[in-house]
Amino acid sequence: MSSLGTTLRRWMAREAALVVGVGNELRGDDAVGAQVAKSLRNQGLPAVLVGDVPEAYTDVIRTSGCTRILFVDAVDMGAEPGETALLEPDQLADTRHDTHRPSLALVMQYLEQTANCDCLLLGVQPAQVALGQPMSREVRRSAEVLTELLCRLLSKRQRARW
Repeated sequence: MSSLGTTLRRWMAREAALVVGVGNELRGDDAVGAQVAKSLRNQGLPAVLVGDVPEAYTDVIRTSGCTRILFVDAVDMGAEPGETALLEPDQLADTRHDTHRPSLALVMQYLEQTANCDCLLLGVQPAQVALGQPMSREVRRSAEVLTELLCRLLSKRQRARW
């Protein structure tokens, strides 16, 4: 995660950042984005939980005043469960897991065009996303590590706004 941390630190440096947790909490590892967002919100950090309808929250995101929008979601990248990757909107067509309609790529592109912000997706490889299943051990651990990392990266200035 150290290269991920370095990349995120550079991307978020001196910019107002918002974490957007995407996913269905009833579908095992698909809850990873929701878990990260909830943990950050509980600590007073800038995060929004959008479930599996991120398009319904575009106004909230657009009016946040943030110029860096980091989506967190389970993404089937063909990797080992719990592995992470930073993806830009145009890279999302290469992923296999997209349970969100309209696609998350379209939501991210819309926000970049209308809110003068940059969007990235922090994808976490799921082990399973079956209805009613718990989050896997690997993805739960990744959620914990990502939450710790994002807590360190979000500034006190941003903490005060939320």
